[in-house]
Amino acid sequence: MIQKFKFKKEVNLSDSINLIPMINLVFLLLIFFLLTGIIQKKEDPSILIPESDQGMKKDNYSSNLTIQVNENGILKLNDKIISNKDLNTLKIEGRDMLILNIDKNVKIKKTNEIFKNIKSAGFEKIFINVSDKDASN
Repeated sequence: MIQKFKFKKEVNLSDSINLIPMINLVFLLLIFFLLTGIIQKKEDPSILIPESDQGMKKDNYSSNLTIQVNENGILKLNDKIISNKDLNTLKIEGRDMLILNIDKNVKIKKTNEIFKNIKSAGFEKIFINVSDKDASN
């Protein structure tokens, strides 16, 4: 006896709705509008920047010392050669910041000695500028 089996009807994928092209189109439109739209920060006129009546504007560079150190470790202050020991006496009233222009070829041992003497002089801020060329030029 031969039995007939009924097979389920196979679902053809081409009969269903394919959403991938529609998703691609939506993303392309989103990218288009993001790139072509103008995004500007709106300024709020109601925000006022506060001004201090207690502080005074300070010219940071006019009252500071600038020391140049060349590749041989020679220190210069206003084109006058000074010794490493003289750094202890550089602290002048009203000057709390030092600008140190140092050559990149100065040995680390020499640099540490300079920093030690600057620290003992009482400077609170040290700005370091490392240059490729000799600082005396």
